[in-house]
Amino acid sequence: MTMAAKGKKVLVESESKLLPFGVSDSVNGINFSFPTDEQIDKIKIYSNISPYEIIDEIDISDYKVADIYSFSLKGVLSADITYTLWDKDRQIRDNYGMVVLGNSIFGEKRGEPVRYGIYHSDEYIWKDDRKPNHSYEDSFIYRLHVRGFTKHRSSRVKNKGTFAGIVEKTEYLKELGVTAVELLPAYEFDEYIDDGTDTGKINYWGYGNAHYFAPKESYSSKKGGGQINEFKNMVNELHKADIEVIMDFYFVPGTNPFFIIDCLRHWVIEYHIDGVHLNMEVAPVEMIKEDPVLASVKIFADMWDIVDRFKRKSPNKNKNLAIFNDDFMVNVRRFIKSDEGQTYGLSEKLKRNPEGCGIINYIANHYSFTLMDAVSYDRKHNESNGENNSDGTDFNYSWNCGIEGPTKKRKIKYLRLKQIKNALTILFLSQGTPMICAGDEMGRSRMGNNNPYCQDNDITWINWKLLETNREIYDYVSALAAYRRRHRVLHMREEPKNIDYLSVGLPDISFHGVEPWRVDFSYGSRQLAVLYNGKYGDNENSIYVAMNAYWEDIVFNIPEASINGSWKYVMSTEMLQETEETEDNAYSQNAQRKIKVPARSIVIYEEEKAKPNKKRVSKADIVSCKVKGE
Repeated sequence: MTMAAKGKKVLVESESKLLPFGVSDSVNGINFSFPTDEQIDKIKIYSNISPYEIIDEIDISDYKVADIYSFSLKGVLSADITYTLWDKDRQIRDNYGMVVLGNSIFGEKRGEPVRYGIYHSDEYIWKDDRKPNHSYEDSFIYRLHVRGFTKHRSSRVKNKGTFAGIVEKTEYLKELGVTAVELLPAYEFDEYIDDGTDTGKINYWGYGNAHYFAPKESYSSKKGGGQINEFKNMVNELHKADIEVIMDFYFVPGTNPFFIIDCLRHWVIEYHIDGVHLNMEVAPVEMIKEDPVLASVKIFADMWDIVDRFKRKSPNKNKNLAIFNDDFMVNVRRFIKSDEGQTYGLSEKLKRNPEGCGIINYIANHYSFTLMDAVSYDRKHNESNGENNSDGTDFNYSWNCGIEGPTKKRKIKYLRLKQIKNALTILFLSQGTPMICAGDEMGRSRMGNNNPYCQDNDITWINWKLLETNREIYDYVSALAAYRRRHRVLHMREEPKNIDYLSVGLPDISFHGVEPWRVDFSYGSRQLAVLYNGKYGDNENSIYVAMNAYWEDIVFNIPEASINGSWKYVMSTEMLQETEETEDNAYSQNAQRKIKVPARSIVIYEEEKAKPNKKRVSKADIVSCKVKGE
């Protein structure tokens, strides 16, 4: 125990270091350096033994150089104290505070001032940590909310709603095929919104003012500073499973660009994160792209015009920028619900993987309908948010398949399941990086709420019982992810050029209509086929995908197979009857050039060379589309 903990006064002196900003141990005590343009009169020192017992109040108004308050304290050990900064009776935020205490219960209104703890960078022992370093073309991203991912009673984890809870689901993520998780804001933010009512509202997502350097205390199973090591252990364990960790940051307008760089460096160096998702209208693009610490870190941005500004001078620099926006989601949703004028845009998005950046493709996001809701609701249902259903976008590009909301009707449920599979098939067969939101792989619904920003309940928590109810969707996602991994032609390192630049007989990718080599991009077209030339992958089988978004069956003529080759059926989003006749006559038409693609369905074929004694495709290889439990 230090002298300060016994109640003696703390010795303050001006002999200190301006850098690093924040709080750090020095030879004889603790070094403080607070960059701010606000007036700070005093610092209050608290005992860790009795958290709100003030040991000392120190006048620091004279310890200022330019916009930096810098001083050191002697006679104390950093592990024994916490502190707060004040201007008279108003608490001042320590923007560089690396441990924030006082918000251990999510959603609870703070009764006492938030306190700051002292950060120890050497406390956690990394266990041979190695970053996975997946390229964009080899990635599959899973976007989740730390609390909502495992908070539901059905999650069957010990530490619900925490970083440790994610660790408990590591094997689940690995089996699904995930290579990276993106965490919605997991730094310390004040989620309580005082709206004048007795209960207030919840800022569930975490966007807004925050303590950007500190992991969120209420997302940890170990309070009072334990969030530091728990976050690090989560990263360490996910890395062991070959899964990267991406963090979503929202910096409020006016945030100092040097502070942003310091913050990103801090998380990369101290927490070993693999990437960040930034609001680039605030983040300093030029500084980020030239920063050596961030050179190999994945950077997600929502703005297309950032690409030219982000190009690096050296051609050897890593391709670390990726664009993240709704273009793909809108196009796919409109195509599968049979909107006109979607085929050309879809063809462009299927092959999009430009040289200057990666592309993150998704069909649902946290601020949109879930994937299940996109096929279950025609309009938003945000009444529970308390804003008379005026919040959230009115443009959801959704279709309820005949009935608004939940239903027991078999035909409607089947159609919704097929539409979900259609969207997922297009997602995983596109060249960009696929991303899904947590729970979409098990058909989660938010009851039509497309903006549950203030919902901390069953609307936003994942109900893991759905994994049993909608196992068909999970199995399909897992199968698609595995199929994508096995075929390099589906995730090439460079964007396909739609030409035969290797002179192997066919273009790397080509688009077709119901007739081969005659693609129909007319306004009324609802059919599109794509041929991936396997010789442009790893000299693998070519893949033909026929997409019929029309409400009637359509016959497609397949391009002719190569010499000694034949087209073999792989999978369909249409339900198959488990009979030899259906398999042989409807889908395994190896010798024929015509295939019937059912209404609102996608069918995949592979070209295979004739081999002696080759086994035919078994029913075990077919991913069916049955509605279970009926």
